[in-house]
Amino acid sequence: MHGRDAGVQGYDRPMELYGQDAEVDLLARILPRLETRSVVDVGAERGSFAKAMLRAGATEVHAIEPEPRNLEFLRERFAKERRVAIHDCAVSDADGDVDLYIATDPRGAPVTFAHSLRRHADSDQIVWHDRIPVRARSLASLVAADDIPGRIGILKVDAEGHDLAVLVGLGELDCDVVMTEHWLDLPHSAGPCPWTIDGLLAALSPRGFDDYAYVVHRGEATIVQWNDARIPVGDYGNLLFFHERVVGDLLPLVLESASTLARSVVELAERRLGTVDEVDRERQLQASAAEERLSALELLDRERAQQTAIAAERLREIERLEQGGGRRAE
Repeated sequence: MHGRDAGVQGYDRPMELYGQDAEVDLLARILPRLETRSVVDVGAERGSFAKAMLRAGATEVHAIEPEPRNLEFLRERFAKERRVAIHDCAVSDADGDVDLYIATDPRGAPVTFAHSLRRHADSDQIVWHDRIPVRARSLASLVAADDIPGRIGILKVDAEGHDLAVLVGLGELDCDVVMTEHWLDLPHSAGPCPWTIDGLLAALSPRGFDDYAYVVHRGEATIVQWNDARIPVGDYGNLLFFHERVVGDLLPLVLESASTLARSVVELAERRLGTVDEVDRERQLQASAAEERLSALELLDRERAQQTAIAAERLREIERLEQGGGRRAE
């Protein structure tokens, strides 16, 4: 669900790719290396991923989206792009009529994402109060009907918690790379992930997908894990599964991406460390200033005490003089 606990809170998406730039950049560099450069985009939303794949050289992009307002936007956005085919349906493991749960923010304002065939528990960031009937198709059905090609380069799945069902319904669709979302638990948005890595591998491994890269978003930092889906609560990411026929050719690109992201993490840490050092220096200066002020106050207190003692002594001396003068007058 695209950075789900980072902003509405995690749903405040300032960038068009919703914080998934690292994995999209990796796929954009992978695509030209593939024999088949066609792309199927399940859960196309407003077409940001499709646009990125077109820029990367996709020969055709099949954008699949069930939400009516997103569909209208897609049709207008790609009206003059012959390489894009837009499919008005949801994707599941079988064909049929289903309910699409419509996401809004907690105030009821519409959002362009998070619409799902799965009824999520409402959170403090997103709620799913309404639903509309839509047509669901399996990828197997779309291939059988020749609506999408049977051999593609990249399959991207963003079905808002319904991703495993999409993969179960692959049928005869043959892919080089499959990208799907994955998380453990996003308490403020999507909640617990409906599948496990074992469930995904059970669907994909028999089809030749044994290796994967996990692009993990951890706050401001992004890292790549290889064949490792462990992740803390609150973090999220995308799994990129590589077919055995392409994994050897694509692994260098994955390593390059991992190295670039690692450098970014180090730079981020250095910037934060620099900020911490500056804060420490400022605190030290403030502490020194406070100590100087305290010393000045203590000195002032001593001076005041001395002046008070002197004044008291003078007062006593005056009283003695007055008393002595009175006795002489007698």
